[in-house]
Amino acid sequence: MSNKLVYISGTPFWMTPEGDFQNVEMHDGMPVEHVVMRGAAK
Repeated sequence: MSNKLVYISGTPFWMTPEGDFQNVEMHDGMPVEHVVMRGAAK
């Protein structure tokens, strides 16, 4: 599952699958999605 881009009062935030909101990093006017890696598959 990936993050969803949402706007709150005109400010963009990433909504994580856990329901948290994170600030959006913008690069050349486009949002940059951060990838979080959890535990290595064995």
